[in-house]
Amino acid sequence: MSESTQQNSLNISSDTQKPKNFRDTLIVIGNGFDIWQGLPTTAMHFDRYFRRHQKEILQKLHIPAIEKKEEGRPVEYGTSLDLIYGASTGEFEIYSDFWYEFEEALGDIEDETIIRFFGTDKSDIEDLKRNATNSWRILKYTFSHWIQTVSIPKSPLPLSFPSSCLFLTFNYTQTLQKRLHIDERNIYHIHGCVQHPDSIIFGHNSCHERGFDILRQFGGSFEAGYYLEELLYKTDKKIALRIKQYKKFLHNYHYLLRDIQQIYIVGHSLGEIDEGYFRFLHKSINPKAQWHISFFSEQDKERACRLVHRLKLSSRQYRLYSSIDECLNPFTIQLTQG
Repeated sequence: MSESTQQNSLNISSDTQKPKNFRDTLIVIGNGFDIWQGLPTTAMHFDRYFRRHQKEILQKLHIPAIEKKEEGRPVEYGTSLDLIYGASTGEFEIYSDFWYEFEEALGDIEDETIIRFFGTDKSDIEDLKRNATNSWRILKYTFSHWIQTVSIPKSPLPLSFPSSCLFLTFNYTQTLQKRLHIDERNIYHIHGCVQHPDSIIFGHNSCHERGFDILRQFGGSFEAGYYLEELLYKTDKKIALRIKQYKKFLHNYHYLLRDIQQIYIVGHSLGEIDEGYFRFLHKSINPKAQWHISFFSEQDKERACRLVHRLKLSSRQYRLYSSIDECLNPFTIQLTQG
């Protein structure tokens, strides 16, 4: 691509009078960006990590394993996750696609089935409460420790972004800082960063408020339902709060989203869980901004088409790319050897 074409594609002004904090390009990064680099951050890798370290995780958290006895079979050991999130299988065992549908699965609790399984006596409810609490502890501990095991290569990526770019990343890793040397002040980790494990956020988007505390006083299935509602609340991303914190970041550095004329979304699955973020961006950036969206699978493409339809973008306002390479072509550079 020629220099003039590249300049036109990015729509970056050469006006030296622009303020220092001026940013006209927003790069939105999803997990596919890390996978594109070869990092082991897929659901399959998370699944393997949990299975490989399950015993030590339980020991570290002082949580007993769950015995699963079946006639004619050796005793197997599960966790509270099997009892809470495996209810939908009827066998109280995490189904095979649980980790592959991780965030959606966290919001899909079969409360009636779970309550029937545990019972509604006082001791039953205490058992349910303990398992619901332990499920959250296991998830939080496992996820934050797994992501810390991901090693970032030292080799640079063949990409170069101008100073007019701002980055919004859904990833926990520091590939932008370590492989592209992007200034921290231009990056916002909306779901937390591996550098600060306590900041890590994951989950669904279906339970924004806590359950009514009075339900605990009623006992029985009401109290049991309250503890399951608490688990749903803990595993909710709380998107409104994340957006509020992002606005604070923008304000602190005097960045104005309305200056954004180009938005690149790379490696993001664009699932309904995160749609609220993109609705916010659509309302905040320049209404004439151009959207560039990469997709990996046909399912990703369908979700991208659904998103642009819901945002009511005209056909001239967006372009879909079948690869990250194609989407980020304007920023591609030739690395020198040595």
